[in-house]
Amino acid sequence: MSDIKIIKYLDEMSSDLNYNGDPVAIILAAGHGKRIKSDHSKMLHKIWGEPTAIRVARVSSNGLNTKNQIIVVGIKAGDVAHQIGKVANRLFVLQENQNGTGDAARVALDKIDESKNIGDIYILPGDMGIMTSDIMSQFRTAFEKSNCGMMILTGIYSGNPSKNYYGRIVRVPKNDINGNFIAENHGKVFEIKEHKDILAMEENEKYFFDYNNSRYCYTKQELLNIPEYNSGVYAAKFQLISKYIHTIGTDNVQGEIYITDLIKIFNNNNITVQGFATENNNAVMGFNTKSVLNEMNNIYRNYVYNSLCDIVTIEDKNDFFLADEVVTDIIEMSKTYNILNIEIGKGAYIEKNVKLARNIKIGRNTKIYSNVTIESGVIIEDNVILDPGEAIIFIDKDSHLKNGNILKGDIKVGAGTKSDYGVIIEGNIQHPVRIGENVVLKGSTNIFGSIIENDCIIQQSVLNKNIIHRVLDPEGNIKPLVAFSSNTINRDIVEKKEIIR
Repeated sequence: MSDIKIIKYLDEMSSDLNYNGDPVAIILAAGHGKRIKSDHSKMLHKIWGEPTAIRVARVSSNGLNTKNQIIVVGIKAGDVAHQIGKVANRLFVLQENQNGTGDAARVALDKIDESKNIGDIYILPGDMGIMTSDIMSQFRTAFEKSNCGMMILTGIYSGNPSKNYYGRIVRVPKNDINGNFIAENHGKVFEIKEHKDILAMEENEKYFFDYNNSRYCYTKQELLNIPEYNSGVYAAKFQLISKYIHTIGTDNVQGEIYITDLIKIFNNNNITVQGFATENNNAVMGFNTKSVLNEMNNIYRNYVYNSLCDIVTIEDKNDFFLADEVVTDIIEMSKTYNILNIEIGKGAYIEKNVKLARNIKIGRNTKIYSNVTIESGVIIEDNVILDPGEAIIFIDKDSHLKNGNILKGDIKVGAGTKSDYGVIIEGNIQHPVRIGENVVLKGSTNIFGSIIENDCIIQQSVLNKNIIHRVLDPEGNIKPLVAFSSNTINRDIVEKKEIIR
């Protein structure tokens, strides 16, 4: 797709910002992520089942309490914009040349009408997929109380400094080069020093800087040993950042426009910069490699497990997936009911838009995709697949699906129904499957687009758009349908179904 077509598509996906003084979140989602070695955009790699850029967009909106967002896209711009989606007050802009974070922020800021009522600007990397709304809310509160021109969200590195590849937060030390302590200077952020730029210094070289008419100094090793690092999340006053964003140069090892250079520029213009350290360093993780992406997924899985472990039974805390919406629903349900009695087997996979009731059991390696409702008392054994596609699957109360059942398409299973091992059921919009209450499906039964009345017994049969009636024998017992196929018709039980209502 040409740049002209991409820009046109981004315009179609965009809507106007709300110029009511609310903050504006700028999400940097243009990176290609060469080191992750993937054909997909880095921003569409998933954290716990959802593209990281979508997670960042939601967290920034909820945490900053604003719908105003500018998403900066670049590599595979159309794919990224399509996945993130069009909503009110979200604007997409294209960073045509990958020239650094400062350039990406400039592209976004240039789209804002500075003559209107603009709130503060918050900038977030699109790969920070386990950031939380609480941290963003705390960050906004800290910035608004600080009266500074810019604030950086920081983390504290706890490992070996030689493994810390983040940019260091260079704060004004306690004493200047003459040993004087100046309280009003101490702790202010002077600069973010990139790891590569520190490594480029000579071994005995000292780093001098002036702050409020006092001179300070760090050695190369002191810079490397700074544990506080840049998370890549910033807050700034709009009028200030829009003024100085165009003054950033490329005097660094990579020759790119770093947004981090704004800190030094602000300080040179007597604009105070402060840092806000989060207590949750995991939340400010980003990724450039598959190994770190896997680590982030493991961290998120632990978070989900810890949220649920005292509410439901999860067989293996290291091998399960419950979408965020399902987790939220379970937690909300636990506020109403003291006992949920929900069991989740090892390797179970449950997507969003799945509704779980109380008193249910989900077996090992069972996969339940979106648009499935499971009522109370249902037992779903191991290796079952429930995949409605664009339709809906409904499993009514006290039903039991045994090992290896496959249900696909538009299906409703009535209360108390029991299915044997290896049963396959398929329906679609034109020919849904409707199974009545207390039905028994035995043996290798395949069902497509059929209706089965209450209390029927089906054994080792193939049903293709049939209606199965409940018929009693002379003794009053239900007559089972046994080994039925298109060539064997038991007409008192089976009726060919021509029209589905």
